[in-house]
Amino acid sequence: MALEPVQIPSIFLPRVSFHHDENFVGSKFWEFLGCERCPIHHIDMVEKTDNRTGKPFLIAFVFFNPLERHEIPDWVCNFAADIESGKRLKLIHSHPWYWNMSKNTGTRRSPVLDRPRVLSEADEADIKAAQKEILAKRAEQREVAPVASNSGGDAVQMLPSGGFVVSADE
Repeated sequence: MALEPVQIPSIFLPRVSFHHDENFVGSKFWEFLGCERCPIHHIDMVEKTDNRTGKPFLIAFVFFNPLERHEIPDWVCNFAADIESGKRLKLIHSHPWYWNMSKNTGTRRSPVLDRPRVLSEADEADIKAAQKEILAKRAEQREVAPVASNSGGDAVQMLPSGGFVVSADE
């Protein structure tokens, strides 16, 4: 009977030195887990700035490949269970420096697309409605623009853009 592979949940590292990259983090986890093959599926790193010092640092999200039980030490199953249960653990990566680790409980945010893209029919209808509303407001502002006169008797018409036109009475 074949044993089920072990799946370590993705791990959140709340503070990683700005001098470390994905390769450094990945190599430390590979060394820690003692696997034959690389246990890392991928690592996402996000740049942050310390509010007190203004210095940059990184947060990391480590995602793992399923690990075959015959390729890993027994304690790795306990490690995966501890992370899954929400325990906060520490991993010494370079004595005396360590990372705090916990289960990644966040969800991936989909980025707002500011680049050109193909629209769905529903999106196109929404955009056209918004465009019509903007154009209608602009037309209304042009029609209702106040006309005032200055002390010299000239007519002053305010434009929607905030500018004005002065016409002299003859």
